[in-house]
Amino acid sequence: MKFSFSLCSITASIFLSALFSGQDAKAQLKLGGNTSIIRGDALLEMESSRKGLLLPRVNATALTKAPLDTAAAGMMIYNTTDNKVYIRSSGTWKPVSDAASTGWNLTGNSTINPALNFLGTTDARPLIFKTNATEYARITETGKMGVGTLYPNSALHVNGSTATNVAVATGNFAMADSNSVVIMNNTADANFALQNPANYKGRAIEVVAYGTANVNFTGFNIRAQNAANPTISLTPGYSLRLVSDGTSWVISGKQRSGLPLYMATTTGAGEGEVVRDYNGYVSKGNGVFQTDVQAVPLNPIPNEGAWFSMMLQTVGGGYFGQFNLNDHNAYFRGNEVANLGTSVWQKFISHPATVQFNAQSTGTDSLNFNMTNNRNVIFSTNNTPRMRLTGDGTTRLHTAVATNIKLVTTTPYNVDPTDYTIVARVTGGNNPDITINLPDASTTPGRILIIRGLVQGTGTAPDIIIHPTSGDSINMTTGDLTFQASNSRTATLNSIMLQALDDNNWVIISR
Repeated sequence: MKFSFSLCSITASIFLSALFSGQDAKAQLKLGGNTSIIRGDALLEMESSRKGLLLPRVNATALTKAPLDTAAAGMMIYNTTDNKVYIRSSGTWKPVSDAASTGWNLTGNSTINPALNFLGTTDARPLIFKTNATEYARITETGKMGVGTLYPNSALHVNGSTATNVAVATGNFAMADSNSVVIMNNTADANFALQNPANYKGRAIEVVAYGTANVNFTGFNIRAQNAANPTISLTPGYSLRLVSDGTSWVISGKQRSGLPLYMATTTGAGEGEVVRDYNGYVSKGNGVFQTDVQAVPLNPIPNEGAWFSMMLQTVGGGYFGQFNLNDHNAYFRGNEVANLGTSVWQKFISHPATVQFNAQSTGTDSLNFNMTNNRNVIFSTNNTPRMRLTGDGTTRLHTAVATNIKLVTTTPYNVDPTDYTIVARVTGGNNPDITINLPDASTTPGRILIIRGLVQGTGTAPDIIIHPTSGDSINMTTGDLTFQASNSRTATLNSIMLQALDDNNWVIISR
């Protein structure tokens, strides 16, 4: 049997029950089966083994309109929009599950008190974060955050890869809160506007000069060691890491991320490829240029036939330097960029590593070529040995020897450092003698001079006067040495050979 009750019939039932039972406001009502037994603490009791209570069904819009928007606390309805039972509490409609819960709801919480409400534990237990029933992060009872690890050993411990925000700029750039790494790929000088470090104490940012032009920093001070406000201009190929100390941006690291590598081809097509032009490389700045074997490069190294090579280049401040290593030899050059077209390649002179030969300094400004073991040093031309220095110090010549000879006809004559043989030719008759002024013997020890006198014309031949410098002597005797010029082929007194000692004395070797 089915019964349908209206509010009026229910009210009438409650009134009649109270009337006939002789009770007043304490009247109770029970609907359903077993009506003779009713709980004493219930005003209305319903009992059924196969039926339920059907609440009023309204949509979410109705909850915001009269009369439900001002309903009394405790009223309940069924919301057909999200299919949940709602109750009026604290002036708002709430799902019964939210109103009864003291935890964090899946759809978020409102009106929380940060001083009282929190997500976490109240005892020495870690807070675990899981997805798909697998733990991926935790906060330990000592406050250490671990991602991908059960045992974090620092404030933040990540066992795995991390990612950061990367921005790329081709011109002027203004630093933003979201920036972590900024790659400046500018082809003309660009400005990097810094944020106010006072608002970002402890924040770090890295700037990479990836383009071909400088990056200048503006807006706020940058500090380096022993320099309060240095002028910072980041040149291509470098990266700079800045950290705010609350007053300025402090340089915590500056490094070259790596020289650009270029493949030199004939076409220059493709990423990292440039035309094979040794002069043209300078416009690329610092880098390593590797050539292939497709063709002879433009502006090549003179007399160099190698096609494959690798060149290290540095450019800055209006100057450049290039070091070229190929499958034949090694070369270098450097100059002002403005003089690039006339700069000269220099060739390295090398020797096999098995030969123990090196160049050493002697004194403050002298150079010593030293064969460090008992081996010969050979000098050749046209692949033919011309002179040999043996390991025991003997000098051997494998060709004819020619020495410098000087003709002197006027007086006086000062011996030149290049002179070996001096021929003093005088004119017979009443003509002046010729004086030969010797150099200081102590400054040229071991030097040999041959002086020969010849006479031209008739008459008495003038004398040849050999004059040592002040303080010097000839055969331990001070003063000039004089002999007469002669054209005789057999005379022995018309020439003299001298050799300098290092004690201010010239020694007569032969006459």
